[in-house]
Amino acid sequence: MEATTFAVLLFGLTVLNALDAVMTMWAVRLGVATEANPIMAAALSLGEPVFFVAKMTVVGAGCAVLWAARRHRIAQIGAWLCVAVYFALAVVHIWTGAFIAEALSPIAT
Repeated sequence: MEATTFAVLLFGLTVLNALDAVMTMWAVRLGVATEANPIMAAALSLGEPVFFVAKMTVVGAGCAVLWAARRHRIAQIGAWLCVAVYFALAVVHIWTGAFIAEALSPIAT
């Protein structure tokens, strides 16, 4: 895989991670979800900015490791797997978010 393609893949992973963080904070703030990862739950208990920075830092560090190993097939597979997982999380967040928004919206008469 070319370096440019791999960089775009890691950028997509970073964007999906940020979306996951924002949607998680929104759902937790509304009281309809909890953070499943105990380490990230501890970060979230310290406040949303701490949670966001911690989440972006951890995934950013993972991206740095993947970038350093980008010429190895296992790193390429790992990057695609991470994007697939975060994409699936984004779909779940958006799908459930639509139901939450609908449930919280005032009923028009």
